[in-house]
Amino acid sequence: MPSTSRCAASSSTSILSAFLFTVVVAALTEEGHVEWTGEFVFALFWLIFVLSLGAISLLMLLIRKGELSRVADLFYLVPAATATEKS
Repeated sequence: MPSTSRCAASSSTSILSAFLFTVVVAALTEEGHVEWTGEFVFALFWLIFVLSLGAISLLMLLIRKGELSRVADLFYLVPAATATEKS
């Protein structure tokens, strides 16, 4: 079983790599101006803490507990469930 520190290091490396890639692409393609509205701050908070850190932590917890089949089910179920939702 993976240790807690190994899971945290793996998640941190993944998140840092994605951040650096995004910064480089944004620097090359964007103007650099951000309007810090309440909606934007809430969306940013939601994406960073709930979706990224929360989801990765939950998946790592399931993997650590030996629930690999449930993790695989979630990966395959979520896109299908999203595609069938009504707009």
